Amino acid sequence: LKGYAMAAVVYAAVAKQARLCLEPFKPHELSMMAWACATMHGRKQSGNNAGRRAAAALTRAAEEINVKEPPTLDIASLMVPIAVLAHKRLDDSSPQSLSNIAWSLATVDVLSRTAAKDFWYLGIVWPSG
Repeated sequence: LKGYAMAAVVYAAVAKQARLCLEPFKPHELSMMAWACATMHGRKQSGNNAGRRAAAALTRAAEEINVKEPPTLDIASLMVPIAVLAHKRLDDSSPQSLSNIAWSLATVDVLSRTAAKDFWYLGIVWPSG
């Protein structure tokens, strides 16, 4: 449990800072960042309790490794900028990168955001239609 606790706290801290420096990421790197974050964050549970449960789990994890103030993370604040950059780099993206980002956006349930919808429609739906 201690290893998981440390990973959860480190993940939240890294994800919070990563959104500030995504610009140099290549399409494949963006897709791997999105995939890793969606995998760590997990699927959104039904209802608004999901965010509170995730915050409570992070707090418990931080306490487990004696971190007094765990970092907070709004997953959309990381995933939406990834979608924006991926949208700009569609022509340079492989099908695997596109599918990783699409899966990640759906997994963390940010497809209601305009940038995520734009990526989804222009990157995934439109080319195959």
